Amino acid sequence: MRIGTNGLNLIKQFEGCRLTAYNLGDGKITIGWGHAEPVGQTSLVAGVTTWTQAQADNQLIADLVGYENAVNNYFTRSFNQNQFDALVSFAYNLGGGVFANYNWSKTASDSWICSEMILYVNKGTQFEEGLTRRRNAEIALYKSSDSNNTVGPGTASWTWPFTKAYTGVIYVDGQQFGNTSYPRGRGYFHDGFDFDSSVYGPDILAVSDGEVIYTGVMGDGLGSVIVLSIPPYQVMYQEFSQSMSDIFVSVGQKVTKGQRIGQLNGGTHLHLGITKKDWRTALASWDIDDGSWLNPIEILQSGGESPQPNMEELKDMLKLFKINTGYKSLQVVNTETLKYFAMNAEESARMRKFLYDKEPLFEPAEFQNVLDIIKHVL
Repeated sequence: MRIGTNGLNLIKQFEGCRLTAYNLGDGKITIGWGHAEPVGQTSLVAGVTTWTQAQADNQLIADLVGYENAVNNYFTRSFNQNQFDALVSFAYNLGGGVFANYNWSKTASDSWICSEMILYVNKGTQFEEGLTRRRNAEIALYKSSDSNNTVGPGTASWTWPFTKAYTGVIYVDGQQFGNTSYPRGRGYFHDGFDFDSSVYGPDILAVSDGEVIYTGVMGDGLGSVIVLSIPPYQVMYQEFSQSMSDIFVSVGQKVTKGQRIGQLNGGTHLHLGITKKDWRTALASWDIDDGSWLNPIEILQSGGESPQPNMEELKDMLKLFKINTGYKSLQVVNTETLKYFAMNAEESARMRKFLYDKEPLFEPAEFQNVLDIIKHVL
C-alpha cells in the first residue's frame, strides 16, 4: 500500500514546511516537511541551505516510501487506507524501526494499536503537548471509516487522481473532455481531461480500487502510460512523463483508491481517459466522439456512474429521432425511452453522430435488437 490523501495531509499539518534548514539541537539538520539529516553527515547548513517548495514536496514523497515499506513489511495483517495512513504518520514521526524496536505484534488488533500509539508522547518534555495532539489525530484517523480522499457524498469508492481535488476551472481551452476549439486528428474531439501540472501534482493517485493492466512509455505523444482495470471501466493515465521511473506500479498489481501510482514529471499535464472498451481498441477513436471515451470528470464526480447527457438537449434530439423500418417510421418521444438513452452514454453518442453527421445510427444486424429495446421501455 501507499499513503493516501488523509495521511499525507496529517503529516504536513504536524510537520509544517520550512524552506530554510534549521537545527533543533537533536543532532540533526531539518528542512522541508521534516526531512532530517545527521549533523556532520549532511550538506545541509542550518540558516543557510534553502529549498524551493517543489524540492520540499518531492523530498517528502521520496522519504515516505521508506515508512510505507516499514508498515507494509512489518505487519502480517491487513489495514484499510486510513489505518495504513495513521501508521505511516506514526512511523514518520518516530522512525521506521519503531514497530520492531518496541516489539509490536505483527497481528496487533485495532484496539491494541490505538492504546499503544498514545503512549509515545515524550512525557515531561517540551514536546509532550504537540506529540499528544499528533497521536490523538493519528488515532482518530485510524478509527475513522475508510473514506480517504472522497470526491463527494456517496462516492467513497472513487477519488481524484491528485491530492488536490478538481478545481472546476478550465485553464486552457482544449484540456476539457469533448468537442473543443483545438484541432486534433480528424476533428476537435478530446478523449479525456488534461490536469495541468501548474495546478495539480506531482503525485498521481489511483482513482479507485483496481488492477494494473499496462505500464509503459508509448509513442505518438502518449508518453508514460498506466492503465487500470476498474470494472466496468479501463482508466488510462498518459502524458505525465517520458520515463518508466515515474511509474510506481507494475502489471498485475492490485491498487487501492488514493494509492500513489506515479508522478507528474517533466510534462505539462496528466491526461486521464476512461472507457468501457478495451483501452487499445478505444485508442483508435482518440479523435472522434463515437462513445468509446467517457467524460472522466463526470464519472469521478458521480462516484463511478456513467455520465448522463444533458436531458434538455437529449429531448430536443429525440423529437427528431426516427427509426425507419422501410415501411413506416416510429417517433420516439416516450419518457421511459428518454430515460433509457439518457442512461446509456454509448447510444447517446451514436444518436448525436446520427443527427449531426447524418450517418446511419444502427447497422442492419442491430436493428431488431434496437426495436426490442424500445418495445421494452415503451
